[in-house]
Amino acid sequence: MSESTTTPTRQVEIYVSSSRARKVIESNATTWGELREQITRETNIPSSDLDTENSKIFEGNQRVELISSDTQLPTNIRLEGGVTTNNLLIVVTPKAKVKSGVTASRPALYAEVRKHIANHGEVAKKFFFGYTNYSSVYLAAQIVTFKKKYEKPALVAKPKVIIEEVIIPKKEQINLDGSVRISRETISMVAAAFNLMAQAMELIKQSGMTQLVNIQVDPSIDKLEAIAKSLTGRG
Repeated sequence: MSESTTTPTRQVEIYVSSSRARKVIESNATTWGELREQITRETNIPSSDLDTENSKIFEGNQRVELISSDTQLPTNIRLEGGVTTNNLLIVVTPKAKVKSGVTASRPALYAEVRKHIANHGEVAKKFFFGYTNYSSVYLAAQIVTFKKKYEKPALVAKPKVIIEEVIIPKKEQINLDGSVRISRETISMVAAAFNLMAQAMELIKQSGMTQLVNIQVDPSIDKLEAIAKSLTGRG
């Protein structure tokens, strides 16, 4: 007598970049269609956000786009450090509006990827791993992301700073050669301002009111937003 098998329940984290909404549910869904219905039923995320006509939807750890209701949800996902998990990270990003013109041909995209691999070696190989299975639009977005992340712009020389004994009128502070002219009196004023700021911060610490002036940031939302941008080429 054969035993029936069931899909194990796993944690699913959903992040919608347009609203920065984050939800966590438990699910044993095996396809995107099943999971989408459950997310709509158990959270306040609008069904329109989960429509592939309006959004691009990815499993963020595996970097797999969930294109249709029949798309199988990944399992045995390998994370950084070699850890394997069945938990899912669903990232929902707005679908870009179609602009005039078309995406470069696949041969052109492949040629650019090979150029980056030749220039950057293992870093590019790891970044573009499996790129022949990407859609042309997604591959083009990944190329843009790679350029922003790994190809640094040329450094621009900083202007020279010239200290003078007298205050120079504002209209004369920028020389024709691009140097900035600052008087010693101006520097003294700035130093005094920084000194006052330091004293003020020390008084705040001593009063125990630091919590009233600190800005609290949710690190998980920032991390999820970074993932969303990397998936859509906005990073």
